[in-house]
Amino acid sequence: MKTPEKVGDICKAMKEAAGDSAEISVKFRVGVDEEENLDFISRFLDMVSTKSSVTKYVLHARRAWLKGLSPKQNRTVPPLNYDLVYETVKKYPEFVFIGNGGVETTEGVVEKLEKLDGVMIGRKIMHDPWFLQVLDREIYGIDESLVPTEEQVMSRYLDYADMLQKTVGTKNTILAKPMFLIYKGNKGRFFRGQLGQLISKVSGKRYVAGGIDKGDSLWGAESEIHGHPLFSTLVNETLHLCNKQFEHIKARKETSAGITSIH
Repeated sequence: MKTPEKVGDICKAMKEAAGDSAEISVKFRVGVDEEENLDFISRFLDMVSTKSSVTKYVLHARRAWLKGLSPKQNRTVPPLNYDLVYETVKKYPEFVFIGNGGVETTEGVVEKLEKLDGVMIGRKIMHDPWFLQVLDREIYGIDESLVPTEEQVMSRYLDYADMLQKTVGTKNTILAKPMFLIYKGNKGRFFRGQLGQLISKVSGKRYVAGGIDKGDSLWGAESEIHGHPLFSTLVNETLHLCNKQFEHIKARKETSAGITSIH
């Protein structure tokens, strides 16, 4: 944002190279360090749009503090300033504006869509991917029967993961990252721990999975490649261990409840 001329030149070059094959947009913040006002944003937008003819912008409602804050801290520490976002939208009605920052509920999405052309959601989806199902139902009005179930999503991802391993040799550690936030609470912690342990265990050595019911809907047709288990095999083994663990906990609680009721 401090060098809008350079941003404009880059966007111009991208538009010329892409032609009609891609839409070029620019994501920026409401300010940088001490600068957080409409004049600062206007100078940026005027220069970029004049040089490149870009008309679509994603505007993050937090300023960037380059002095003293890490990139991670910049995601949460600077306060949200949606009033400035809305001022910008009002001044530039010819542009498309997507709002970003701090949106974590459907109510928040609906509220911002009243003044913006769209909403970008980042960390909320990373931490709670099933929130996309909520948006499908409550924002887009998609029928419940058309929203994929948890098992369907898992099955499709495991098929995709196995395909990547067979074709380009993608590592288990990379494939596991999207899986780590599938489950929440105690089950989520146990799932992440067990899957991580299995991945470490099979790294560089042959592993024979034990105890998995091959009739399970998530079990792949082939469980190994080059003598090592496919990612789907590790996930199914983990799910098997999770189910055994929580069945044990459930039985223990029921037994404790029975003893309590007798006394």
